[in-house]
Amino acid sequence: MNMRIVLCLIVILMTLEKSSGQNENSYESVIDNSKSAIEKYKQLQIYYKRNVELKDKLIETLTNSIIKLERQIDNCNMTSKYQKELSDEFSNKLTAENNRVHHFNQTLIETQQKLYSSEKTILALEQQLKDNKTELDAKNKDISEKGITIQDQLIRIKILETERDENKIKIRSLESNLDICTNEIQTKNQETTELKTQLNLSTAKINEQNEIITSNLTTCKASSCEAYGTSSSIHTIQVPGVDPFKVLCDGHLNGTGWTVIQRRINGSVSFYQSWTEYKNGFGNLTGEFFIGLEKLHHMTKAEPQELYIHLEDYEGQTRYAKYDKFEVGSEQESYALKSLGSFEGTVSDQLRLNEGEKFSTFDRKNDRSFTNCAVALSGGWWYSKCGLTNLNGVYLFGDTVYDTYGKGIFWDDDDWHDTNYSLKTVQIMIRARKA
Repeated sequence: MNMRIVLCLIVILMTLEKSSGQNENSYESVIDNSKSAIEKYKQLQIYYKRNVELKDKLIETLTNSIIKLERQIDNCNMTSKYQKELSDEFSNKLTAENNRVHHFNQTLIETQQKLYSSEKTILALEQQLKDNKTELDAKNKDISEKGITIQDQLIRIKILETERDENKIKIRSLESNLDICTNEIQTKNQETTELKTQLNLSTAKINEQNEIITSNLTTCKASSCEAYGTSSSIHTIQVPGVDPFKVLCDGHLNGTGWTVIQRRINGSVSFYQSWTEYKNGFGNLTGEFFIGLEKLHHMTKAEPQELYIHLEDYEGQTRYAKYDKFEVGSEQESYALKSLGSFEGTVSDQLRLNEGEKFSTFDRKNDRSFTNCAVALSGGWWYSKCGLTNLNGVYLFGDTVYDTYGKGIFWDDDDWHDTNYSLKTVQIMIRARKA
């Protein structure tokens, strides 16, 4: 309380000190200032009281906080002990994990070494793969150039498998027929024994007739197959300008008296022959053959000839072309196709494009094309600018593919087959033209 009085007196003295230098009229001002000081004191007293209350509360709050803190410290001490135990356990585990990491590092180093070795192996294999790819590309290019593909081979295999199955059926049928024939043969053997007896009686007469025939042939040989009528066998003829030679006659395909000059039936003979071979003739009269340009020239020169061409495809369809004035020139004329005459037939008159053209082979180019048609079409023929017929081409099987396009045996016809279809059978024949 004394403190309060002292403060009040100090305020009054300060007020008086301020007012001492002023005139008497400022008395009222002093009183006002005193009142003001008293009011301020009261306010300070209230402020002081509040501060005391706040101090007490603060002390109480701090006391409670200290008590809580002490409790927490006790708890922390307990926790610290537990943490030490955990720390020891964690240290042991950490040591174990360090050992495992060390072992893992060793394993990782070994793995890296193996990986390095594997990378070297992979590089070597990649190089080998590049080399193999280069080689494979070269082989693929070679296969592409030759036009040979797996697809084509599979198609050919399927065709062959179909033919094999058909042949199996035929074989079974033939085996059945064989049993029947075996029985018939036994019967025929008995009949043959009887016929042999009769044959022996006739042998003398036959020998006598053969001697007469041989004598007649020596003195006068036939100049064509007309002398042999309906015969479809091999005979000897004599044509002016050449020595006697054997020919195959055909008396059934289109009447009698035809001489076969070319035949294609199975591909057993290659017709990709030289000039000399085509000049002299090649092949076998019982199979495939070409009679020869020199003989053909003298036969067409000796008397006018008509020409008959028989064509057959792999579906069994047949066509023909016939010309009434067929003539081949001499070797000096390069065996030119000098004349064909009038045409009749069931195919287009495509040979007309070759009329007047010289004969060409791979070693004697006489065609009018920029290329060698005999080489391009793999044959020998009266090529113009290669043309629409190639009856001496490669023996193929129906539709041709890739590098065999246009190299088969073809006769281009809008209503039948084009140049990319190779025919199964061709037979070319001549016969002396009747007046």
